[in-house]
Amino acid sequence: QIEQQSVFNMAQGNTADEMLSNTARMLGQPISLFHCPSRRGAGLYPYTEAKWPLRNCQPVNEAAKSDYAINGGDTSMDGGNGPDSLDIGDLKDYAWPDLKLANGVSFVRSNWALRDITDGTSHTLLVGEKYMQRGSVGRGYGDDQTMYLGDDADVRRWCMNPPAADRRDLDDPDRFGSSHSSGCQFVLCDGSVKLIPFTVERAVFQRLGNRKDGGVVDADGL
Repeated sequence: QIEQQSVFNMAQGNTADEMLSNTARMLGQPISLFHCPSRRGAGLYPYTEAKWPLRNCQPVNEAAKSDYAINGGDTSMDGGNGPDSLDIGDLKDYAWPDLKLANGVSFVRSNWALRDITDGTSHTLLVGEKYMQRGSVGRGYGDDQTMYLGDDADVRRWCMNPPAADRRDLDDPDRFGSSHSSGCQFVLCDGSVKLIPFTVERAVFQRLGNRKDGGVVDADGL
């Protein structure tokens, strides 16, 4: 939907080695649309996550990153580290996380249609700016990997707490936020864009993050 089909198709290959190499090449493709100009420009930033090595990809030292994350819901969930291979993930007895409390738009193994957003697409958050601790942009937890990931704090945040302005004394990779002075920009599921103020009440913000709680909130009135 953003005219980047060439990047979408990049991680292909005729052999396993080609796919590993091409996926690493894809990680080196920044897209300006995914960067907030108030924080940083499009470019490559250090890939500093060393504890969990990349899977299905050759190692990289730098990667494209994003200032935006998708809404996981109003309840934080531990998605785990995922299976070591697709074959293991397809096993019937593989221990995927319990998704009973999942209520956002995207999280591990999510697969929703518009009809599943029962609170209404104009009342449910889709994507927003992600909070980052000042001084750790491009390398801190929640911004240490790449935007071409599955479920991870680099690309998915929760609505348990209201968005916060970037600052040095708060390290919270689960939260939405921005480097702006008054609020955080969000895209709702109907495609509209709203500025959610940092002063929004916690309960109100949680309802915006939950796609099915029946607590409909008009974002225009915040």
